[in-house]
Amino acid sequence: MTAAATIRDDANRWMFDASWGVAALQVRTCQQAELAREHLARLRSEARTLLVEPVPYGKVAGTGFYEQFLDTREWPEFMRAGRTAMLTSLRRHAPRAAA
Repeated sequence: MTAAATIRDDANRWMFDASWGVAALQVRTCQQAELAREHLARLRSEARTLLVEPVPYGKVAGTGFYEQFLDTREWPEFMRAGRTAMLTSLRRHAPRAAA
């Protein structure tokens, strides 16, 4: 079986096996991702941007995102990591002074 056939079979299985709740969640996630892409494109057309991702995706993927609102103990760590990553990125991309 080819990889394309496997992907097609997986997609067909998903269409029949997925509940409406799972499908609705995936559609909503896709809508949010598309909106984020559109906003980022608009921002990039007006200003220089840098992507800073100080929080590992696994911490906020899926239900992890909502769990962070229920248990906020990691928030100070996230804020410190964000500040450190932002400063590092700005220093790395800062214009060099003429000598």
